[in-house]
Amino acid sequence: MPNAKRARNAPTYKRLRDTLARELSDGLYPVGSRFPTEQALCARFGLGRHTVREAIRGLTDQGLLSRQAGSGTRVLARTQPTFFTYRVESLTSLWEYAAQTRLDREQEGAVTLQDGLAKTMGRPAGERWLRVTGVRRRLDDSAPLCWSAIFLAEPYMDVRTGMEGTDRTFYESICADYGLSVAEVVRSMSAVAAPAHVARRLGIAPGAPAMLDRRTYLDGDGQAFEITMSIYPGDEFLHTTRLVRENGDAA
Repeated sequence: MPNAKRARNAPTYKRLRDTLARELSDGLYPVGSRFPTEQALCARFGLGRHTVREAIRGLTDQGLLSRQAGSGTRVLARTQPTFFTYRVESLTSLWEYAAQTRLDREQEGAVTLQDGLAKTMGRPAGERWLRVTGVRRRLDDSAPLCWSAIFLAEPYMDVRTGMEGTDRTFYESICADYGLSVAEVVRSMSAVAAPAHVARRLGIAPGAPAMLDRRTYLDGDGQAFEITMSIYPGDEFLHTTRLVRENGDAA
C-alpha cells in the first residue's frame, strides 16, 4: 500500500512519535502523570537527543503532552483532541499534512472566475481553472476534517486523468508531469460563516463560525498553478506557527 510505504520511509522522529502516541492511547502513561524524560527515551530506543526532542514536540503539538520548564513533561490526553492541529515551519510541513490526510473527491469541472470567486482566490476575473471539491479526512478517521476546493490553472487541467490509483497530491502530480517545482506557497486564513452546502458536509450548522485557509502554490517563475481553499469548523481548527530566530535578527 502506498501509505504504508510512506510510513516505513518516514523520518525516525516521526516513527518514534507514532510509537509513543500508540503507547499513550493504550494507557501506558496515565493522564496527569509525568512522561519519560528525553534521556530515558534516548536510552530506551537508542536514539539521539534531537530525534527524541522532535518526537516529543510532535506529541505536544497534537495536544497529548505538556512541557513546562522546571516541571518536566506531563500527559494531557491518551488520544488526540477533536481539533486538528499542525505546525507550519517550512514547505515540508505542508507535505506532511497531505501525507496524513486524504481527499474524498465529490465534484470536478472547469470554471471561469467571476468577480466573487476571483476575489476570494486573489485572481483576475475571467481566468479558467479546473475546480475539484471534496471532503478531507484523516487517514485513520472517517470524520470530516474540512471541505476543500482545489483549483488547477488551465495549462495543467489534464493532470487529473493520470492520478487514479495513486496517493499523490495534485501539486505533486503537476510538478512530476510538467517539470515544475513548488518555489513558494502563499498562505492566508480568515474567519468565515460556513456556507450551507459546506456545513452539510462537515456536520455543522449553516452559518456557523469557520476558518477559510487559502494556499496559493507558485512555480519558479512566480506563477500560480494551484490554489486550495479549505473550510474548517471554527471550533476544531488550531494553527500553530513556530518562529525561529535567525542570526542577525534584532532582539
